Amino acid sequence: MFGLGFRGAGKHTGDADALETRLPSARSARSLRRRLRSAFSPRLFFALATILALAVPGVALPRAMTQRAAAPAPSLARLDLPAQAPEPPSPPRLAAIPATAAGVVDVRRTYRLVWPATGEITSYFNTDHPLGIDIGLDLEADSPVLASASGIVTFAGGAACCSYGHYLVIDHEDGFATLYGHFESMAVEAGDRVTQGQLLGLGGSTGESDGKHLHFEVRAGDSVVDPLGYLPAEQAAKPEEQVDCSADRIFMEQRSRAELSWRTAAGTGYTIRSLELQPLAGRAIVEAEAEGSILVLRGTGTVTPGGAPLEHNLKVVLADGPEERSVECLVTVRQPAKSPPAPPRPKAPTATPTPSATSTPRPQPTQPVPRDTPTPQPPTPTWEAPGRPREPAPTATPPRGAPTAIPPTSTPQRIR
Repeated sequence: MFGLGFRGAGKHTGDADALETRLPSARSARSLRRRLRSAFSPRLFFALATILALAVPGVALPRAMTQRAAAPAPSLARLDLPAQAPEPPSPPRLAAIPATAAGVVDVRRTYRLVWPATGEITSYFNTDHPLGIDIGLDLEADSPVLASASGIVTFAGGAACCSYGHYLVIDHEDGFATLYGHFESMAVEAGDRVTQGQLLGLGGSTGESDGKHLHFEVRAGDSVVDPLGYLPAEQAAKPEEQVDCSADRIFMEQRSRAELSWRTAAGTGYTIRSLELQPLAGRAIVEAEAEGSILVLRGTGTVTPGGAPLEHNLKVVLADGPEERSVECLVTVRQPAKSPPAPPRPKAPTATPTPSATSTPRPQPTQPVPRDTPTPQPPTPTWEAPGRPREPAPTATPPRGAPTAIPPTSTPQRIR
């Protein structure tokens, strides 16, 4: 580099001599020569060369950037990038039914009567207990008693010593009335209007009772009837469930009501375009009616005790906008429950007379007292229903008429 500098300096020196000959004044030539020599000194030339060497990369970088920017930009399709960010998926609807499973139906049942308590039946409606059933209650915990149906409490009272103890009667205003006996405590009083499933009080063992239980009676018109024929087949009946018509059937109790609804994948209800309900055998005891997106089934008759359940084929055409689906369901009305007959009782032994030499008759052995013979109790002193007569005389059948309360009828059997 220094050689290059000196060669360059010598060259410029010769140029200065040539310039000096051309100048009119020698003095001016010498002055110009000195300035040229000082300007092109080796030290200055080295500094200029260093600056140029450092400036070359800085010049090359902008050129490369210019060339890169001039290149065509790749398209979005080439990089497989979406045109916009995808929207987050919406949370799934737990109650939604896939469109491919349009046969799945939501069933909501309502019953004319529901179980007033939960427990084992300790006495059935038969010759041993001709007025109602007894439901055993938990001995270690409070036992709520619920209204079997909506209505007005026409009597609430009784006496802890006798008969049904503390009991109440509800008039359901449809020809039915129910009685609940042996309360430990009550939550309602006469004149109150109650709804189905409302708490009436806590079951106990007041009155003529051999243990903690609920005595339950049902009167239809003028007759005392078997409560099991009007209650659901199961104490913990399912008021709401989903049924796949392609794999199962829809069960109903006689005199019950069921609401059917189908939903789309979006959770909206299908519109019911048409329906057809036909009994498969025997008579039709169910009516069907569409109310918007809900199909209502009503039990209009009873199943003959001991007979087979009555089945109906339900065909429904569902619409979701222009799309239509045809669904077929099997509706079965269950056989009502019935209390079993009372077990036969062993006959009382007959006393055989013993011959005697004397004419004095010997006393006959005392006959054993039947287990259901009621123990004499004092009459109920208080809690009489307004206008209700005192306890009736012993009769073989319950008194006729429609009293405001169902009195505990005195019979040869003990009221448990």
